[in-house]
Amino acid sequence: MKKRLLSLGVCAALTLTLCGCDNKSESSLDIGISAPNDGRVNPVEESKPEWEYEEQTDGSLELTAYNGRETAVKIPEKLDGKPVTAIGSGVFVKTENVKSVEIPATVTEIDNDAFVPFVERVEVAEGNVVFFSKDGIIYEKESDALFLCPCGRSGEVTIPEGTRRIADWAFSSCGVTSVVVPEGVEYLGWDAFAYCEELKSVKLPSTLTEIDGGAFKGCLSLETLEIPEKVTEIGSRAFEETPFLEKLRAKNPLVVINNILVDGQTAKGEVVIPDGVMKISGDAFEVEYGENPNITKVTIPDSVTEIGECAFTGCVNLTEVKLPSGITDIPAEMFANCKSLQSIDIPSGVKIIRIRAFEDCASLTRVNVPDTVTDCYLDDCFRGCDKVNITFKGKTYTSANIDEFYKAVSDNWKERR
Repeated sequence: MKKRLLSLGVCAALTLTLCGCDNKSESSLDIGISAPNDGRVNPVEESKPEWEYEEQTDGSLELTAYNGRETAVKIPEKLDGKPVTAIGSGVFVKTENVKSVEIPATVTEIDNDAFVPFVERVEVAEGNVVFFSKDGIIYEKESDALFLCPCGRSGEVTIPEGTRRIADWAFSSCGVTSVVVPEGVEYLGWDAFAYCEELKSVKLPSTLTEIDGGAFKGCLSLETLEIPEKVTEIGSRAFEETPFLEKLRAKNPLVVINNILVDGQTAKGEVVIPDGVMKISGDAFEVEYGENPNITKVTIPDSVTEIGECAFTGCVNLTEVKLPSGITDIPAEMFANCKSLQSIDIPSGVKIIRIRAFEDCASLTRVNVPDTVTDCYLDDCFRGCDKVNITFKGKTYTSANIDEFYKAVSDNWKERR
């Protein structure tokens, strides 16, 4: 792919010729190139093309930068005879003057960061088979999803009826203060409202069933939020860095919403997760960008059937864990860097131990693995566990012969097929 940068070679030569000597005679400036100099910009800036782009493998173009001065920009269907089909990341990032953009029917791909940080409205031309717009916000036709609200948007937003999903990063870093999500929406995407620092109010519909990870992370003004009863999935750090979460932590360091333990980062000592909790969200006890030294023991009730990735990562003083009988999966990095964890019994019924599940558990000496396990990530799930003794199907394996353990698990899968 080739990036379009017109006339930069000529401009560079001109700059060197004009600036390369301290003493300039009239003859040294007479180089046969004339350039406008009306006081607006220097010749190098004047020569930049209005659009920069990369040519894709199919010959179509992805826009990479806009250098114009218009406040209302209409993206062309073609540049140099080739169709514009994609809008890349940060195309308008250096153009504070651009407030609205019209997208042609040819565009089928839009980067989530295409309109940061100043664009307030985006309109999609009729005939576009992938996208359409309402009130300056982009929607996807096939999925009935709100795809992207431009970052410069502020104030109140009411999402129209008929929307079924709020896509990943849809409102991320927007200046909106209030959002009404209509009935019918079932899913809030990853980082859907992340870092909307002015967001104070979100009305969620009764039809909502899933709030993905980081959905409201960094919403510094969001103090209250009513979570509908039908929500059965809440992803990792969904409410991180919000006054809403801080208020819940103040009431109880184990934050439980709809029988989902979403946060336990401020819990201390011996932690007993209450009976009735059905799921533990990813990163629930992991402190972001650091270690959690606060918890020493965790008891998880048998009502829990699902635990998210990295749930206890970095709990460096955790020595003991009682796992529930109903889980079938030890997720990725579940106990990674739990340096003090000494032993663990994996419940019968667990089928898979995922990548780096026990990585760098330096004190881990005893692990009982049931014969129901038929899959584990080779060389990864016990990496850095140099003292470990793993009991599996009546045989004990150490870090020195752990490859034999992985082979035994693989053979167990073949036997149980």
